Amino acid sequence: MSTPEQRFNERLSGKSRNYDRNMRAALKHFLGRYGLTADELYERQRQIEKGVALGEMEAYELDWLPNLVQVLIAERVQQGQNPEYAKDTHKAVSLFCRVNHLRYEQTSHDLPQADNVGKGAFTRSHIAKMWDHAEGLFKTRNRAIMAALKDSGLRPVDMAKLTVRDYRQAVKNSPTEGYAVFNPIVTGKKGTKAHPHLGPDATAAIDEYLGDAKLREYLGVTDNGPLFMAREMDGKNGGLLGFKAMNSMDISIVVKRIIEAAGINNGSRYGAYSFRKYHMSRLNSATEDLELPAMQLSYIYKLEGRRVKDSVGTYDRPEESGDLTREYVRHYPKLSMTGDTGATSERVQSLEARLGERDDRVQRLEAQLEEREARLFHVEQKLDVVMRALANPETAPVLMNALREIEEKAKKARRGQA
Repeated sequence: MSTPEQRFNERLSGKSRNYDRNMRAALKHFLGRYGLTADELYERQRQIEKGVALGEMEAYELDWLPNLVQVLIAERVQQGQNPEYAKDTHKAVSLFCRVNHLRYEQTSHDLPQADNVGKGAFTRSHIAKMWDHAEGLFKTRNRAIMAALKDSGLRPVDMAKLTVRDYRQAVKNSPTEGYAVFNPIVTGKKGTKAHPHLGPDATAAIDEYLGDAKLREYLGVTDNGPLFMAREMDGKNGGLLGFKAMNSMDISIVVKRIIEAAGINNGSRYGAYSFRKYHMSRLNSATEDLELPAMQLSYIYKLEGRRVKDSVGTYDRPEESGDLTREYVRHYPKLSMTGDTGATSERVQSLEARLGERDDRVQRLEAQLEEREARLFHVEQKLDVVMRALANPETAPVLMNALREIEEKAKKARRGQA
């Protein structure tokens, strides 16, 4: 029979290497901070849940674990760590409880928040500035990274998985010259399938990067290796330790430095994820200058690797019929850095302002949905506790009396309002 920690590790199998490493490290740090083993954490939580269900312990005892998580995250934030990264503790403990069927009631609203929660969407003018400021030895690689993020809408963690061979095959897969159609990949965050596509901006940039023989040798890029590589340096003496595949943090740092070099106002609001927001907001809008309607939402979800819900077409299989690629090519001018040539600058600014408003609205709706789902989850958990108590002969009478009192108070309140 597997142990609680083994079940936790098994759930991580198949996830990205970075996610696996971060979750294991976060759980280990949490257990070490409070002098617990995984087995001790499991047994203590089980005993508390059992005691609450039997009426032997107060319900507030269940708060002990969420409280420990909040304290540790607050400590990490005070030490200067970004709240978004500190929340790995919450994610790891939540996953540990979920795979071991333990209760863990905590929402992101209970945790320390970053000054700028979420990232805004880039505009075309932002990307043009960044393109011009991607200079220096790694110019072609960095431009290839930006163009690939822009055209695909992938998260940095998923972009880091791509190999040179994947790209070569994607170019062969495309029925349209200048485009690349990747085989499906499993995303690291949600475990859903993404069907990445790249347009002419990205394929031209990647071809230039891979065609730079000196840079390829300098970075250790091979035909059988990762698409985006970096040099690993010794922090003490500055010597070269070797070559490494860029991970999501490396990609995010590259983008952040270019944002700063470009002097984009309020740079803290933007990051590598802003390319994903750009991808969604552009494709999910009607562009009058190009006479293109909004792309079907389920198609965008499939491109980016988002979970497709019933309301947006769960049973569509456009990737199998070729419709997904045809629609991507048709709508690509919205993503292209030159797609709106001929439009006046005032018109471009007007469209970008409207896209910014749409993006803000989407963010607010996503936050509301997350909060409602969290509340529903808590209600379901509390209802489960009530049902267990009703099934227990010792606790059922007490609970029934309490429910009657609540009903009587509600009746009196209604009569008072009448």
